[in-house]
Amino acid sequence: MSWDRISAARKFLQMANAIHPEEADKDEHVHQLASQDLYYECYVASFSREKLLEFLQGAIAGGIKVPENVDPKKYRAAYASQADALLKKITDDAF
Repeated sequence: MSWDRISAARKFLQMANAIHPEEADKDEHVHQLASQDLYYECYVASFSREKLLEFLQGAIAGGIKVPENVDPKKYRAAYASQADALLKKITDDAF
């Protein structure tokens, strides 16, 4: 299947904009922030399928920038988990 970069970029931007970590309770804040950050980074990388896959693989491997005001362990776990799920969807052409 051909990679539709405009559609993918739009989908990632909509997913990121739909998340509001500032409104989440304390337990969900880190998870939502990690998800939102991941989707914004995917938006930037999505104009090339290869770059997006490379980015997701790097995130799963630990290449994650953690904001200063969050629990790094929880943030990394949430980010990597979401990256893994996205990578599987994209490689299975289910995205």
